[in-house]
Amino acid sequence: MSNENTTNDVKLYELGFHLDPAITEDKVSSKIDGIKKVLLDNGAEVVKEGEAKAMKLSYEITKAISGKNIRFNTSTFSWVKFNATVEGIESIKEEIDSDDEVIRSIIVKTTDDDEHSTSKIANEDEEAEMDEEESKPAPEVKKEEKTEEASKEEVKETEEK
Repeated sequence: MSNENTTNDVKLYELGFHLDPAITEDKVSSKIDGIKKVLLDNGAEVVKEGEAKAMKLSYEITKAISGKNIRFNTSTFSWVKFNATVEGIESIKEEIDSDDEVIRSIIVKTTDDDEHSTSKIANEDEEAEMDEEESKPAPEVKKEEKTEEASKEEVKETEEK
């Protein structure tokens, strides 16, 4: 196998990013579209994306913007899963990092198997909610408990006689 073939192989990646909280809600989607355009312009194919969510950061992030260190305690987080080549990743990372409205980003190589799928996480959350609902006692169970209690009272009454 030549070096050319290994570097041109398309692999699945995930880009996670925090956006400046000063971006208004109505402009967040256009900013994410701009990030997806960077991906497409560098030969990537968008596979899946997550919904943007405003969040409080676990720790303060400092980013140098226009020669000043700006500190962030909140952000809007989102992610995009995409197929790209290694060469495309280098260009994508450079463009994303140069964007002042992107506080922090990370690109990781990922897999598209069921065990590590982001959709599995969502399904597990739904299953956990369903399990919680199922673990609540049903009205029929309460009736049976009352019946058992009534039977015990009847036995006591019979013993007293």
